[in-house]
Amino acid sequence: MSTTDVMRYVQTLELPAVLRGMEGLEAAVPEFTDQHEAIAIGSQLAEFSENVSPAQRAAVADCLLLAQLAANKATEQSPDLMNWYRKYVDVLQGIGWTV
Repeated sequence: MSTTDVMRYVQTLELPAVLRGMEGLEAAVPEFTDQHEAIAIGSQLAEFSENVSPAQRAAVADCLLLAQLAANKATEQSPDLMNWYRKYVDVLQGIGWTV
């Protein structure tokens, strides 16, 4: 899977709209360290050991948040946990994760 394929896939994802009044706000971007740490990513928690670089941590956080947002959008009209989970896993696989 090439970088171009992944970018094309991400561009086709349906994501929730930006809420009114939130357009100009900067997202809170965490400052990752090289120490053992845990962080909330959307509605999930992730824990990183010292072996995971700050750049890798940021990439993982971005991927998890993207998958959450796409799953939320896909199930907003018909909330179903299993459909949400299937979309979440589908997005992760679509951007190159192996599940």
